[in-house]
Amino acid sequence: AAPLTSDQARRFYDLYGSRLVQGYGLSEAVNFSFMMPKLNDKEFIEEYIDNHPPVGLPLNHTTIKIAHDGEVLVRGCNLMTCYWKNNTATDEAFTNDGFLKTGDLGVMRGAYMVVRGRKKEVINRGGETLYPKDIEEDWRRVGLTIPLAALSVNNNILSDEIGVYAETEDYKELMELAAQSNFRPAAVQTGYILKTSVGKPQRKRMGDFLVSRSINSGAYIALLGRCLRIARAIINTGSIPQPGTRSEYITKQAFALCKSLKDDLDDRDIEGINAIALDIFESNITKILDNALTGESLMQSHKGLWRKLMNEFPMNQYAILCARFLITRGILEGNVLELGSGVGNTCDLLLPYVSDNFTRSDLGGDLNARFSKGRYMSIDFNKKLPLNALDTIFATNAIHCASDKLATVQYVFDSLKEEGSFVLAEGEPLTHAAIPWALNMFYGMFEGWWNGTGFLSRKEWLELFKKVGFKEIGWSVLRAGRHDLGGILWGKKVGGYERR
Repeated sequence: AAPLTSDQARRFYDLYGSRLVQGYGLSEAVNFSFMMPKLNDKEFIEEYIDNHPPVGLPLNHTTIKIAHDGEVLVRGCNLMTCYWKNNTATDEAFTNDGFLKTGDLGVMRGAYMVVRGRKKEVINRGGETLYPKDIEEDWRRVGLTIPLAALSVNNNILSDEIGVYAETEDYKELMELAAQSNFRPAAVQTGYILKTSVGKPQRKRMGDFLVSRSINSGAYIALLGRCLRIARAIINTGSIPQPGTRSEYITKQAFALCKSLKDDLDDRDIEGINAIALDIFESNITKILDNALTGESLMQSHKGLWRKLMNEFPMNQYAILCARFLITRGILEGNVLELGSGVGNTCDLLLPYVSDNFTRSDLGGDLNARFSKGRYMSIDFNKKLPLNALDTIFATNAIHCASDKLATVQYVFDSLKEEGSFVLAEGEPLTHAAIPWALNMFYGMFEGWWNGTGFLSRKEWLELFKKVGFKEIGWSVLRAGRHDLGGILWGKKVGGYERR
């Protein structure tokens, strides 16, 4: 009940030769409207293996045409007359001149029709039309042999992005091989592929469970350029930092940024809170490198700066992506805990969706006391969490400050109930071609960053998730053009893989 792939055709040919015949049709047209003729070996290899397998020629008394949007339309004596007692659905299914709308996209390749996929499943990535089957074929080309389904995921800038459901626990293979493909997925879910009763992937439904987000690449490149100029200023001071100090971390980050960015970037000025914060950082760089000034004291002397940093570009993008995922997945009901809630850049976005069972937490006092639902608790995620049987735990740019990240992820796992979810929003230390994340140097002023490794890579976080026992692991990438800025990761506390 699904289109034949070139890989399936090749394996069939290796076993049986060129005896395979593919057809195509809908129940509304009494099953078949197209059928391939018998082919010899050479023809079979050319049509089925070297190219995406066609569905054939129209049967006798069947008329076809391709609509302007690529949809296959059929007309003939084998069509149904209506949907039983549903005039609205019947009217929507037919054109004014009696053609049945198949909902499938097709093209003619020579004399044969080739079905490219379902109209509602096509991926419109920034004006580029992509077909899930073509993407899957390319993933097979680079060596992905696991069951998988490509699908469309909504994106704030590109309209759609590429998502994938993959039946595997080997996320490393999935990450490495997908990176070699022409089609890098922006959102990934491991576990079982959702299918209809006849085995077709439910691409639309699976896509609705995923989210993706992009950042304007020009804005990020401008930010990177501003940080590069500061990095050069740091190097030009000739300061030799003491080992094991914050100044050593900042200086190393400055050298790493200059080494990876040999050419000048966009020299335009940046705006907003980043411009203010980086100007303050640069004007105080001598004191910072002398370890006479910390990030914490700098924020205290500029009231309101920290709140603005967390609620504006780029830090707010992690909060937006995390909030969108929590809402889309519908996992904000029941007992929910936010770790490291800080000034509330994530939870403020969730106010309409959480109940009074929602708990915000951080160290010390409540920095977002105006939040009107649930409660606040002082919780140190470096210790066993004081709450149990939680439905959902999430954290945005907080857990990277944990002194033992594996232990903290284990505490999270232990505090969840069966079927509970953990969602983590974090940045990526290297974004593209070994280029450090733009603000690594700036945030190196703070405790828990310079002496806490800063961001971990996605692969490192996923390894921790797997070690403690999370299943159905997934991730969504926050991208700025070529730059992978991290994003969100998630996992469930489940006993095993049972189809749901």
